[in-house]
Formats: sequence, C-alpha cells, structure tokens
Amino acid sequence: KWFLDTMKGAKETWKLWGNEYSLMPLVIDLSNFPIAPFNQKFYMNVDQWDGMRDRRSEILGELSQLDNVVALTGDIHAFYAGVPATNDDQDKRIVELVGSGISSGTFPTLSATPGASDLAGNIDQLLRGTGTNRHLAHADSSHNGFVSVELDGAELVPTYHAIEEANTLIDLTTSADLASKFSTTRFKIEAGKADLLKEINGAWKRWDPASNDYV
Repeated sequence: KWFLDTMKGAKETWKLWGNEYSLMPLVIDLSNFPIAPFNQKFYMNVDQWDGMRDRRSEILGELSQLDNVVALTGDIHAFYAGVPATNDDQDKRIVELVGSGISSGTFPTLSATPGASDLAGNIDQLLRGTGTNRHLAHADSSHNGFVSVELDGAELVPTYHAIEEANTLIDLTTSADLASKFSTTRFKIEAGKADLLKEINGAWKRWDPASNDYV
C-alpha cells in the first residue's frame, strides 16, 4: 500500500521502480524435449516475481494506470528488457530494464551443472525462440556489464553495455582498452507510452508482443 500510494502520488514525469528482482515471467518451454517428465514448461527461476504471480499481477495492474513507470531490476546475472503485464491483459503493462552483473558469473555459467550445460548454453533461444515469452523483447544471458540511463521530459534512453564474461578477468591499462571490450545496445521509452523501442540499424523499432518482434 505504501509503495502504490507513493507511486500514485508522484508528480515527477518518470516513476522509476528500483527492484532487486526481475519482474517479467521467464518461462522455458521444453515441450519438445525427448525425455519425460522434462518435456513441459518451467519457470527459469521462482526466487523472483515468478514465485509471486498474483501479487505481481495486482501491482502491475495498478502501475499500468500511471504514466511513465519503468522498473529497473536485476539479480539474475543477465540482460533482459521487455513489457511485463498482468496475468490476463497484455495492455496493462509497464516497461522493465534488467541489468546483468558487473563481474559475477553469468546465468549460463552458474546454471551449468552436470547434465544441464546444453540447456544453460541455449537459454536465450529457449526464452525467445518459442513465442512463450512474448513480453520479452531482449535476452542476453551470456554477458556481464551494466546499464546506463539518460532521460529528460520527453524520453528515457537506456544503454546496455555488455562485455564477454572472460574479459572481466583481464587487467586493462587504459579506459580505451576497457571501452573496446564492450558492445552496446540502445533502447528508448517515450513519455506517455508504455512501449519499448530498440535502435536497430539507426532506426527505432517498437517491440510488439503480438508478433513477437520489433516493428
């Protein structure tokens, strides 16, 4: 109640929700896996909001009525971005930005237990390739890095700075050496719209959950 009352009473243009745990459902579809009983759908991690689906849906239903709510989350050792919504209505949504760890092991590395290495290594394909997570607009589970955000009254522009996990252990002598190891991906949220845009070949494309693609 305190949180929702505070968000509803905020007069600022942007309402940024700093939340330790990833909001978006992250469902792995193993329906075609040849070995029972693993040939079904699983939540990737229930030690986040997927373990509290109804509470999440209730909060998102309230927040979706406000303008310019963006969740900044993490603690899953991966980069994700998307538009989490209530359990039964994709239009009742906000935008979420998920940052990876700066130096801690990535999700595939931490999940690569004996017998699960192939699944861990293909986690992004399992998340994005089956259409199960249509709210998930970006998935990069294999890189370290950080997210920077620039905003003004018209737009919020996050940049994902990704670095190979192996490069987190390299001693670099200059800032230029360090910068050369990073790749960047830019997104944008326009004030008044609960849509996620991505910069693709110099143009801004909107994530469309219905087509599971940028349009």
